[in-house]
Amino acid sequence: MGLTAAEQLAKRQADDAEWARFRGQHVPLPGMTTCVARFEGTIPDDKGGIGAPSFRITDAISALHERGEISDEEVDAGRRFQHDFDLAHFETVGSVDWAKVSNPSNWNGPTLTDSICDARNRVWDHLKNLGGSHTPIALAAWWVLGFNLTIKEFASKEGWAGRPMNPQVAKGLVIGALAVLAGHNKKTCR
Repeated sequence: MGLTAAEQLAKRQADDAEWARFRGQHVPLPGMTTCVARFEGTIPDDKGGIGAPSFRITDAISALHERGEISDEEVDAGRRFQHDFDLAHFETVGSVDWAKVSNPSNWNGPTLTDSICDARNRVWDHLKNLGGSHTPIALAAWWVLGFNLTIKEFASKEGWAGRPMNPQVAKGLVIGALAVLAGHNKKTCR
């Protein structure tokens, strides 16, 4: 037996309210969005049973990997960068003052724990390996891998000569950043 039009509307409004609450938990900064999508299929739950989530989070790394555009090593390198970025608590920075971010001596203070300082040092090392904090490839890592902007959002945010970046160029920068990070991780893991 189907739902009446009023019941369908009420269900849709409840779903939309749930969507807004869920989505709101994953917005890193005001005005930024993440890749939270409605999901109609099933995903195995933690016990191996069949789950039916309403939403799932995908990010640029997952999307690129699912399309076969990056390797497993690049996924691992991107996840390590994200983990370090999360531990460094850069999401509280808001507007980034690169002079302070780029100088590890500015991070020493009574409010930062050693783990935060260590994570910030690792992020800074990653950015140096990408050519420095102001290079397009490092900015792609910062905004797409670190702050979880979509590639399209990053492309519209960054650009040259007053023009937004082409999304294909932005995607290439993200893929390049992942390749450099994966290559650097191979060198340091030997």
